Amino acid sequence: MLQKIEGFWMEAYMVGTSGYIQEYHHGPLPPGTNVYATIALSEYQLLTPRDDTRPSSIFAYISSWTVYEPDGTISGLIPADQGQNQTAAGIQNCATITFLLAVQNGAGGGAQINIFTF
Repeated sequence: MLQKIEGFWMEAYMVGTSGYIQEYHHGPLPPGTNVYATIALSEYQLLTPRDDTRPSSIFAYISSWTVYEPDGTISGLIPADQGQNQTAAGIQNCATITFLLAVQNGAGGGAQINIFTF
Protein backbone atom coordinates (compact mmCIF):
# COMPACT_ATOMS: atom_id res chain seq x y z
CA MET A 1 0.00 0.00 0.00
CA LEU A 2 1.32 3.45 -0.94
CA GLN A 3 2.35 5.35 2.21
CA LYS A 4 3.94 8.54 0.93
CA ILE A 5 4.86 10.45 -2.23
CA GLU A 6 7.72 12.94 -2.02
CA GLY A 7 9.08 15.27 -4.67
CA PHE A 8 12.38 17.13 -4.76
CA TRP A 9 14.10 19.49 -7.21
CA MET A 10 17.83 19.84 -7.82
CA GLU A 11 19.89 22.17 -10.03
CA ALA A 12 23.50 22.23 -11.22
CA TYR A 13 25.40 24.70 -13.41
CA MET A 14 28.96 24.69 -14.79
CA VAL A 15 30.01 27.82 -16.67
CA GLY A 16 33.64 26.72 -17.15
CA THR A 17 35.05 23.81 -19.10
CA SER A 18 35.28 21.29 -16.30
CA GLY A 19 32.50 19.31 -14.63
CA TYR A 20 30.35 19.53 -11.52
CA ILE A 21 28.13 17.00 -9.76
CA GLN A 22 25.22 17.93 -7.49
CA GLU A 23 24.18 15.11 -5.15
CA TYR A 24 21.01 14.48 -3.21
CA HIS A 25 21.11 11.75 -0.54
CA HIS A 26 17.71 10.53 0.70
CA GLY A 27 17.50 8.63 3.97
CA PRO A 28 18.08 6.84 6.13
CA LEU A 29 14.61 5.40 5.86
CA PRO A 30 13.09 3.09 8.49
CA PRO A 31 13.85 -0.63 8.10
CA GLY A 32 11.29 -2.42 5.95
CA THR A 33 10.66 0.59 3.68
CA ASN A 34 10.18 -0.20 0.00
CA VAL A 35 10.58 2.62 -2.53
CA TYR A 36 10.09 3.31 -6.18
CA ALA A 37 12.18 6.34 -7.12
CA THR A 38 12.54 8.32 -10.34
CA ILE A 39 14.59 11.25 -11.57
CA ALA A 40 13.91 13.19 -14.75
CA LEU A 41 15.93 15.93 -16.38
CA SER A 42 13.50 18.81 -16.79
CA GLU A 43 15.74 21.68 -17.85
CA TYR A 44 18.87 22.01 -19.98
CA GLN A 45 20.73 25.24 -20.67
CA LEU A 46 23.82 26.00 -22.69
CA LEU A 47 25.40 28.69 -20.50
CA THR A 48 28.35 29.86 -22.59
CA PRO A 49 28.87 30.24 -26.34
CA ARG A 50 30.71 27.24 -27.76
CA ASP A 51 33.86 28.09 -29.69
CA ASP A 52 35.51 24.71 -29.42
CA THR A 53 34.62 21.08 -30.03
CA ARG A 54 34.19 19.96 -26.42
CA PRO A 55 30.60 18.83 -25.93
CA SER A 56 28.41 20.16 -23.16
CA SER A 57 26.44 17.58 -21.24
CA ILE A 58 24.07 17.04 -18.37
CA PHE A 59 22.91 13.76 -16.83
CA ALA A 60 20.27 13.16 -14.13
CA TYR A 61 20.34 9.67 -12.64
CA ILE A 62 20.16 7.42 -9.60
CA SER A 63 23.75 6.48 -8.79
CA SER A 64 23.44 4.09 -5.84
CA TRP A 65 21.47 2.93 -2.82
CA THR A 66 21.81 0.93 0.36
CA VAL A 67 19.50 -1.63 1.93
CA TYR A 68 19.05 -3.11 5.38
CA GLU A 69 20.76 -6.47 5.84
CA PRO A 70 18.95 -9.29 7.71
CA ASP A 71 20.90 -8.42 10.89
CA GLY A 72 19.66 -4.79 10.74
CA THR A 73 22.90 -3.22 9.53
CA ILE A 74 23.03 -1.07 6.41
CA SER A 75 24.72 -2.58 3.37
CA GLY A 76 27.56 -0.97 1.49
CA LEU A 77 26.71 1.19 -1.51
CA ILE A 78 25.00 -0.74 -4.28
CA PRO A 79 25.81 0.96 -7.60
CA ALA A 80 23.03 1.39 -10.13
CA ASP A 81 23.09 -1.28 -12.86
CA GLN A 82 22.52 1.17 -15.71
CA GLY A 83 25.05 3.89 -14.76
CA GLN A 84 24.02 7.32 -16.06
CA ASN A 85 20.93 5.75 -17.67
CA GLN A 86 19.42 4.68 -14.31
CA THR A 87 16.43 7.03 -14.02
CA ALA A 88 14.16 4.76 -11.97
CA ALA A 89 14.62 2.04 -9.35
CA GLY A 90 12.45 -0.15 -7.17
CA ILE A 91 14.29 -0.94 -3.93
CA GLN A 92 13.03 -3.28 -1.22
CA ASN A 93 14.05 -2.64 2.39
CA CYS A 94 15.74 0.60 1.26
CA ALA A 95 17.95 2.48 3.70
CA THR A 96 19.30 5.28 1.47
CA ILE A 97 19.26 6.33 -2.17
CA THR A 98 21.55 8.80 -3.98
CA PHE A 99 20.59 10.94 -6.97
CA LEU A 100 23.12 12.81 -9.12
CA LEU A 101 22.89 15.71 -11.54
CA ALA A 102 26.17 15.92 -13.47
CA VAL A 103 27.03 18.84 -15.78
CA GLN A 104 30.10 19.77 -17.78
CA ASN A 105 31.49 22.30 -20.26
CA GLY A 106 29.13 25.23 -19.92
CA ALA A 107 25.90 23.34 -19.26
CA GLY A 108 23.28 23.73 -16.59
CA GLY A 109 19.89 22.44 -15.69
CA GLY A 110 17.49 20.91 -13.24
CA ALA A 111 15.90 17.59 -12.44
CA GLN A 112 12.74 16.44 -10.66
CA ILE A 113 13.00 13.57 -8.16
CA ASN A 114 9.97 11.53 -7.09
CA ILE A 115 10.03 8.93 -4.31
CA PHE A 116 7.06 6.64 -3.72
CA THR A 117 7.20 4.83 -0.37
CA PHE A 118 5.38 1.52 0.19
